[in-house]
Amino acid sequence: MKYFNFILAMLLLAGFTVFADSSNQDVDRLMLEQLRQLNRQSEGTRKKLDAVIKANSPRHHIHNPNFVEKKAVGLDQIKLPDKPTRKEVRQYISKIIKATKGQNSFNDKDQQVKMYIAVGHANLDLLLEARCKARSMADGRYHLDYAIPKLITERDKKAVISFLLKVPSLAKEVIKYGWEFDARKELVEGLKSRPNLPLSWIMAVSCLKDPDTYPDLIEYFIVSSNKFQVYKCIKDLPGIKLDDAIGEAWDMMSGGRRNSYERRKFAYIAAGYGKIDAVLAIIDMLKKSSDNYQIMELSCNLHRRVSYPGSITEIKEWLIKNRKNIVFDKRTGKYKLKAGK
Repeated sequence: MKYFNFILAMLLLAGFTVFADSSNQDVDRLMLEQLRQLNRQSEGTRKKLDAVIKANSPRHHIHNPNFVEKKAVGLDQIKLPDKPTRKEVRQYISKIIKATKGQNSFNDKDQQVKMYIAVGHANLDLLLEARCKARSMADGRYHLDYAIPKLITERDKKAVISFLLKVPSLAKEVIKYGWEFDARKELVEGLKSRPNLPLSWIMAVSCLKDPDTYPDLIEYFIVSSNKFQVYKCIKDLPGIKLDDAIGEAWDMMSGGRRNSYERRKFAYIAAGYGKIDAVLAIIDMLKKSSDNYQIMELSCNLHRRVSYPGSITEIKEWLIKNRKNIVFDKRTGKYKLKAGK
């Protein structure tokens, strides 16, 4: 208990918020109240911090000490004629893409975004065609992904759905305008065939709440490189059963980087499904971490699942020694010895 109080005090002093599954009924009420109070007090600070981060956010490029930024060349010489023909619009788009080829640093405020938007709603399909051909940021993908949504309206349902499989980022617009049921065929087909979908695609399929899609959602979840976020999208679907999938997904992550964000976040989930290896992984990550936030988060998630008194080394020894006799109580969300042991 002293160790738990120490962690709580450190958490509050450091100003950190713990993100964990809130469904557990046995979470210490005092801790939750203190965390809620901390969140309320720090809301204004977080908003200010977000504004500063946004204002000073780095441009999108590969972090390399030898990196030399290269900008698009000749954009100012590219002009869209008054009342352009379709052919002229295509040429205009092609010139922008050509000028972007050498660019290696990208931002949503780049000139190209406004230039693409300038072609207007009447030429939305030409932008979509260009986006289908774009395979990299320098091919126009980055700027087109920011420009195209600015032109889409409720009248464009047919066009958006027809391009959906080729431009998966359009799933955001499907959700925005409530076209999930109209796009069901494309959404399910993409879920079956594409390995790296944007999270908005998974959200769109989840909005269907169709049990027929659950096997495909679960399969995608197991192999996804973003298991933590995919889990959050599907965990509350009515009637979905994830116990076995959680185990498979966790086993696939066993060889991952020891302190990776994804593995750490998913360890919290797996620990809440009775996967004792995930609890042991949390302990190992806690021992190796030097990051204050991670230490607080890992500690709170560990003690949320294990009430055994002692240091983290002693807790690990207890788990390993009694592994065969330890059970997971779904009601309390905690690991404990079998009755009579």
